[in-house]
Amino acid sequence: MSTKIIKNVVPWGGMKLEVVTHEKKSGIDRSKERAEIVRKEREAARDYAVSKLAQQYPKIYNPILKPGFDVWFESISGYPWKKRWELKYYKAKYEYTQAYQDFKDAYSAHQRAVKQYMDEDFALLSNSQRRVIHVKLATPGWCDRKEILKIYTECKRITQETGIIHHVDHEVPLRGEYVCGLHVHDNLRIITADENLRKKNKFIPGLDG
Repeated sequence: MSTKIIKNVVPWGGMKLEVVTHEKKSGIDRSKERAEIVRKEREAARDYAVSKLAQQYPKIYNPILKPGFDVWFESISGYPWKKRWELKYYKAKYEYTQAYQDFKDAYSAHQRAVKQYMDEDFALLSNSQRRVIHVKLATPGWCDRKEILKIYTECKRITQETGIIHHVDHEVPLRGEYVCGLHVHDNLRIITADENLRKKNKFIPGLDG
């Protein structure tokens, strides 16, 4: 509920005074305002910290801070670039180096993913870490990286223009119950986040598509 300003003209001592009052906000509105202020303060603090690190480690941060890096990174790894990683330069450097290497040598990335998948500690990894490995396993060396990147770029554009969050979805899931698809541009499509979350990994050959 937006704050309303109410103006009243009242007589006082032979003069007319304009009295301005504000409509009282509910507890929910005040909580939302405080949460938004805290969020902006944290964003400003993070951006300041990143700018200082960028000055200290220009070779690492120059490519990361370029426009479009988040889209490129997502097309390689299969999940969004999280800005909080920027605060740890060694983490950012590792993620960037891995993504860049995967872009240049898809075969090596695939072999590394196979090794990680077979490792005994795979089950201990986080969901996002396992997601990266699954995407690499499903990315063949002959895939067209440029076409994949175009799809992720278009997805971001649609989200920004419509205000509705869209995801890049694998039409045939990477880890489906009946069949598994590949991380190639022919298997990618742009759908809304709600539709993607409802779909999950469901795909029945002959009924879908």
